[in-house]
Amino acid sequence: MRSRYARVDDGVERIAAGSAHTAQADVDARRPAPDVAEYRSDVARVQRLGSRFTGAALLVYCLVSMPALAQNASLTAGWWLPVSIASVVVPSGALFVLGFRRDTRWVLPAALASSAGYLLATALWFVAWNGEISEGSLRWPVWLVQFPGVPALALVVALRFRLAWAHLIVATVLVRTANHLGLYGEPAVSMLLSALLTIGLTGLFVAIAMAMATTAQTLDRTREEAIAAVVSSASETAREAERARYDALIHDRVISCLLAMRAGSPERRLVDNARDALAEMDAWQRGEVGSVRPVPAVELRGRLRYAATRIDEAVDLGVELAAETEPAAGVPEPDGVAYPPEVADAVVDAMSEALRNSVRHAGPDVDRAVVGELARSDLWIAVIDDGAGFDPAAVDGRRYGIEEGIRGRMNALAGGGVELRSEIGRGTMVRLSWTRR
Repeated sequence: MRSRYARVDDGVERIAAGSAHTAQADVDARRPAPDVAEYRSDVARVQRLGSRFTGAALLVYCLVSMPALAQNASLTAGWWLPVSIASVVVPSGALFVLGFRRDTRWVLPAALASSAGYLLATALWFVAWNGEISEGSLRWPVWLVQFPGVPALALVVALRFRLAWAHLIVATVLVRTANHLGLYGEPAVSMLLSALLTIGLTGLFVAIAMAMATTAQTLDRTREEAIAAVVSSASETAREAERARYDALIHDRVISCLLAMRAGSPERRLVDNARDALAEMDAWQRGEVGSVRPVPAVELRGRLRYAATRIDEAVDLGVELAAETEPAAGVPEPDGVAYPPEVADAVVDAMSEALRNSVRHAGPDVDRAVVGELARSDLWIAVIDDGAGFDPAAVDGRRYGIEEGIRGRMNALAGGGVELRSEIGRGTMVRLSWTRR
């Protein structure tokens, strides 16, 4: 007997670690696949919409600039016009078309290509210019002068904010210089003023786009932190649940068997109980922590007690056994009064989550209690505190602790249910229930 105790005792940490690993795997299994998660990302959504917008805007600017292209084609060598159009249209079309794909890894290359194409086309104008000035009615000798900031927006969409500002400043000064050369044959003071005006006005849109992208990043980061908190909470709950199961096994089954022993031949029932306890201890030693046997009411009460005191040593405990579940004298397990293992696990885990939420959010100097009754046909457990409370109607429906850790666990059971009552300044009650069907 001693060797069995020793093996189980030495394996507690390994079992608990394995339970945490299992909980982590369960949470990971419920997470969306990487491509789906990326598709639901707020940053990815902003990038897709932003790519479509900037790509379409560049294409529209190219279209409306056709009159200026035709009127001022004589100012440059013949090769510059097709090169400049291709340098702007190809990246713009790529931004627009790729904006409908889930994968957003292409956003940065496409944005860099758009910025580089614009700067290249503008720089080549100085090479292609033949020294003449525009004599037409349009004041755009360089057709690119209308949209130097649009590629900067594409860089914001790609989350390259410093590059966006650098592009806006460099592209605006460069294209305004070229445009003044095409108008007057030499730079003028008004060129600097117009460049500053363009940078100021376009910079407003760049700043707004940066704010939207930053907000999307914050939302994604908050979501990831929430998921990480769920993983940690699930691991902690699983660890506590398995420790509670171990504690209940030793105290409520093994020790009760030992205390029930009397001189002479033991009762058949006691022999069967001892054999079952030893078999379960062997299963724990092998790492087979998942229980498939019904959980007696007295054992469930022990698991609830252990899990609750692990979270809050000062919690008041008042979980009672109904009259029909009370074990007979000298008998460690009441006849037929047991619960399915999935019910016991869900109740312990949901109670632990509710109590942990109380510890985290109810405030200091709060009285807490875990009360309930375990009957043959049903059970109920309530976690009560007199803390800060909250407005249940104002709680985000996506809040993981309440929706997944408590309601999700209990509602997954046939006959399971949760009642949540809370009022600001007057405390909270979470009542878990299950009815045998």
